[in-house]
Amino acid sequence: MNVTLTRTEGIRPPVPPWGAFAALIFLFGICGPAAGDVNFPDDHGDTASTATPLALPATVNAEIEIDTDKDFFSFSLEKGKQYTITVSRDGIRDIDVALLGLSGQGVLARFDSVVEPSASFTWPNLFGDITAFLRVGGFAEFTTGGYTLHVDAGVNIVDSDNDGLPDVWELYYFGNLNQGPDDDPDDDHWTNLEELYLGTDPMQADAGLRIRTVDLLPGGALRLDWPAAPLRIYRVDRSSTMAPPSWSPVGTVTGTATTATMLDATAGTATQRYYRVELEID
Repeated sequence: MNVTLTRTEGIRPPVPPWGAFAALIFLFGICGPAAGDVNFPDDHGDTASTATPLALPATVNAEIEIDTDKDFFSFSLEKGKQYTITVSRDGIRDIDVALLGLSGQGVLARFDSVVEPSASFTWPNLFGDITAFLRVGGFAEFTTGGYTLHVDAGVNIVDSDNDGLPDVWELYYFGNLNQGPDDDPDDDHWTNLEELYLGTDPMQADAGLRIRTVDLLPGGALRLDWPAAPLRIYRVDRSSTMAPPSWSPVGTVTGTATTATMLDATAGTATQRYYRVELEID
């Protein structure tokens, strides 16, 4: 199935003014040691490679010790299950939480507790058994304090109307279960089902899955790139005529960020060549 991918960026509100208190903190920051030079008792690793492993279900009491601190956790997620992650404030002013993909790359979901006492979300895993990572930090500068993290054991993805769209996905984007898999509410020619697997916003018109850049490199190799999303598997084919029997695979790549890339080392030997990119769905 040919599908559309897009990159969606959010704009977060600026840090509110802090008045005289900000001036005191600013002066302390100038006179005192830099945060990176301070040896503080960090309770959890600050990168995916040093993440604290969790066996689900899990509840952890943790601390953001300095405002630059980021706590990383890792846990296994099964395909076909949905998981609810809740981070409650316990002394900290606000929380920023991101669920990350393979090796801690690519944001699968991101929530905060700026207007709520906790940051909570449910994520349906459609993409195989994986090790996911969770990054927890303060939402704004000068944010420190304690929090409680809870990740449940997961339940089978709930699709109460049996339309192939997880209830949590429909409720998040539409606020109801009235949309069908073949509907296209943003009129971008990509159905809700396609946008589900793409990781795009079904209420915002998106660009199609298309090869965005083609670069002929020194030595004759050709580099292609296209918009991508974490955990999605893309297959690249080539052809000299575009006739169906003539398509042959170049390779597959798993998305880790907002762009995916493929090299065709043999492109320099061809007088004419066409390429296509498809999303593979298991």
